[in-house]
Amino acid sequence: MYIICKQVVRIEEAAKGIYAEGDFQKLSENIISTCEKIDWEHIDMAMQLDTLQSSYDKTLPEIASFQNKMTNVMEKLGNCSTSELENMFTSIKVTCTNEIQLHTELHKKYKRLHKGLQSIQQDSEQLAFILCRKYDDLTKETDALYERKDNREINFSFQPEASMLQLLSELDSLGKIQTYRNNPNQVIKVSDMTKHDICDYLDRSSPAATIIGICEMAYGQFLIADSSNKNAKLLDHSLKVLSRQNFLYAPNQMCNVSAYSVAVIFEDYVIQFIRVNNLRITVERIIQLEGYCYSIGYHNFDIFCTNAEAIYHYDIDGRQMKSKISVKNGML
Repeated sequence: MYIICKQVVRIEEAAKGIYAEGDFQKLSENIISTCEKIDWEHIDMAMQLDTLQSSYDKTLPEIASFQNKMTNVMEKLGNCSTSELENMFTSIKVTCTNEIQLHTELHKKYKRLHKGLQSIQQDSEQLAFILCRKYDDLTKETDALYERKDNREINFSFQPEASMLQLLSELDSLGKIQTYRNNPNQVIKVSDMTKHDICDYLDRSSPAATIIGICEMAYGQFLIADSSNKNAKLLDHSLKVLSRQNFLYAPNQMCNVSAYSVAVIFEDYVIQFIRVNNLRITVERIIQLEGYCYSIGYHNFDIFCTNAEAIYHYDIDGRQMKSKISVKNGML
């Protein structure tokens, strides 16, 4: 397939003066900035995978726990049915055993009566009368025993709870698996606290630190800013000091800009972009502010800082202020 070009421009002509154009001057910074954004997204997605794995590992035992509870409930119900069967069986068995014993005793009594009848003299009417009365008594006792038919031809059967079986058969699973996102407004309650000493040999004669900001960097490192001692420290995941950077003025606040850099606002009306590279802290560039600011934030390649009277909006390069929003009586 071919496309006919209406106008052809030679690269030699199109490339004239490119070094003087602003877009080319920003190309290097734009590439670095884009790479940092990709790195940040990469780290963020890697953290998401860790969170996903952690949530998966947490949910599996919850399913197993509920399954165990269901198993325990079913086992309890089964034990109740088994106990009911055993109680009924024991009760009927005892009754049947007692009747068998009565049969045995009656049989012995009849044997003794029959033996006495065979040994009686023909002229002993009194003894004959007594034997007849005993026979009548035994007959009544025997008839009373024969009338007990409650325990005759008894069998056991189990009638399962059909509604329970129907309910379980209609279920697709033990419960629904749902996904959710963390609530950014969720209140986090601190239940425990540990203390870590982040001083090094240079802090022996320094005043107590005033930590005004902590930012998480790539590879699980942390960058902390200390306004009292006018410095920043890079810590590893175990909070061991890896390196430090001293400043001429005290930092007021800082925020993440990428996975490798932060923006720090200082008391001398400037913003310094600090980068972490090979365990070293370096200052990349500086933005001069119009006035004193004590708070700073970053969003979508834009910097926002405020002094409670106005909000200043800068681009990430700091070459120009995009906008200024005045604040009156604490209201926008």
